[in-house]
Amino acid sequence: ICESAADFGVTKIFTPTTAILTAIKTDALYVNVHSTNRPSGIVRGQIR
Repeated sequence: ICESAADFGVTKIFTPTTAILTAIKTDALYVNVHSTNRPSGIVRGQIR
């Protein structure tokens, strides 16, 4: 949802497609969080 650090704190709303909703409900999601201080990543992992 956020494309860069400039988006932090900005509310974004989007309407997920049927494919995205299906993936959220049935598949594992992979999250990878980066910051300016930790460009290589803060946390990453799968959400089921």
